[in-house]
Amino acid sequence: GFEVTRQELMFVPGVVKGIGYAVNFFSKKGDKIVIQPPVYHPFRRVIEGNGRRVLANNLVYTEGKGYEMNLDELRRLCREHRPAMMILCNPHNPIGIQWPQETLREVGEICREYGVTVVSDEIHGDLVLHGKPHYPFAACSDACAEVAVTFGAPSKTFNIPGLVSSWCVIKNPALRKDFYEWMEVNEFSAPTFVSTIGAEAAYRNGSRWLAEAMTYIEGNIDMVRTYLRDNLPQVGM
Repeated sequence: GFEVTRQELMFVPGVVKGIGYAVNFFSKKGDKIVIQPPVYHPFRRVIEGNGRRVLANNLVYTEGKGYEMNLDELRRLCREHRPAMMILCNPHNPIGIQWPQETLREVGEICREYGVTVVSDEIHGDLVLHGKPHYPFAACSDACAEVAVTFGAPSKTFNIPGLVSSWCVIKNPALRKDFYEWMEVNEFSAPTFVSTIGAEAAYRNGSRWLAEAMTYIEGNIDMVRTYLRDNLPQVGM
């Protein structure tokens, strides 16, 4: 349900590489960048390795409810620390949550209010379990679209990371124009022919394979849940 035009789309040679390009382009050394631990560890590495500072908005765990974003703390951090960027994991790795649309809309409002660019890693968007939908951050509201730099790829979904066929979508022309020109002149956005053929084959013809893979993965999850319930009830899942 995410409508994208050709000019909004660009090749990147990997999602983490794309995040690194965005960190270097949209922030400067010493700037603060928000992440939401526990989260995919390269987020921290790409921030600190490029001379930026991590600003942690830790997720909140509640027994019986699981993990949630601390939106009040996010607002406080943006107001008091004025970060240049937030790296959003949507769906969230490693917790396995597809963030609700209402939560994403609130993130968009907060970040637009304080001028924070949101880099949204959506590489697991095609792997949301049990028929639940994926909500692309940039599609949740006008505020989200205004601040969003979205990265995704067929690599996780179809197990083709070696083909290096990731993508970036930016809806806001004010964010997109200079960044895409910078990517182009440095040839960061120049795919190999294998990248384009692999991505197109996966997205056009991979739906039957993906449906079978998802059924298999969901069966493994059910097996683990049953085993823990019957043998290790003290371990949560």
